[in-house]
Amino acid sequence: MIAGMHGNQCREKVAAALESVAGVKDVDVNLYRAQAVVLHERRCKADELARVIAACGYLAEPQP
Repeated sequence: MIAGMHGNQCREKVAAALESVAGVKDVDVNLYRAQAVVLHERRCKADELARVIAACGYLAEPQP
């Protein structure tokens, strides 16, 4: 869950931040569901991705 996104600029900001992480292969950020689906290599950890989102100013909670 990603809290605080209110428009397409927010969605694009989160997507760009996630895409910048080494090992991330694909990102789909859904504004209306307040979530991101990230295809990544094993070396990427959910808490690392949540920190990247938090650095953009949004609250992120990894889901299983």
